[in-house]
Amino acid sequence: MKKLNGFAMRASKVLEVFCWIGLGLMIIATIASAIGVSWLNQQIASGEIKVSDVNVSAEIKLFEATFILEDNKLSLTPDSPKTIMGYEINDSDLELIGNAFSDALFDTTTESVGALRLTSIIPAMIVAAISCAAFAMIFRNIYLILKTANGKTPFSKGETPFQNDITRMVREIGIFLIGLFCVQLVGSFLTTFVSTNLLYLMIGILMLCLSSIFGYGEKLENDSEGLI
Repeated sequence: MKKLNGFAMRASKVLEVFCWIGLGLMIIATIASAIGVSWLNQQIASGEIKVSDVNVSAEIKLFEATFILEDNKLSLTPDSPKTIMGYEINDSDLELIGNAFSDALFDTTTESVGALRLTSIIPAMIVAAISCAAFAMIFRNIYLILKTANGKTPFSKGETPFQNDITRMVREIGIFLIGLFCVQLVGSFLTTFVSTNLLYLMIGILMLCLSSIFGYGEKLENDSEGLI
């Protein structure tokens, strides 16, 4: 058990560090994208670049299928399943989905201004940055929960999981997951490049319930110590 706890502590700390690094990279990428798209649209407005010369490539995963958006056309990868939840994807479906993504990404209302919609890219990157920050805090809490339960933090009250700080950190994990679901839900209304994960909401609610159980266990432990 001690070896398992030690492995979990090290793994959560490593994942936390990776998430913080991912957050930094996403912030840099968001700023660079905003500058790059603004510059590109200025070049199009001045006539230096034509809208037809702009091509954006993207890989889109939908369930088990993988789509490739290239030259404003959508296609399935050769090894991708041709069905989604029992529905067979045909050429007209690919054209319809491809047009939807192109309309979300490109400003087709004019031939000279706004080749790329900044509002279709930035919200997705902001959601990705918030996701990195939320997961970094979740892994941080997991690390501190395990360390506190082993009595290895300054605020620990011994080797027991029933402590006020552990209850609080379990509750915070639930709040982070529910908050992440809400951010994704808002992002999905702003751009088609963000999808919501209902699993975050379900696990978040479960963690809130679990925090109540930890709080009850803490109360029982304190009462038993008072009787002794």
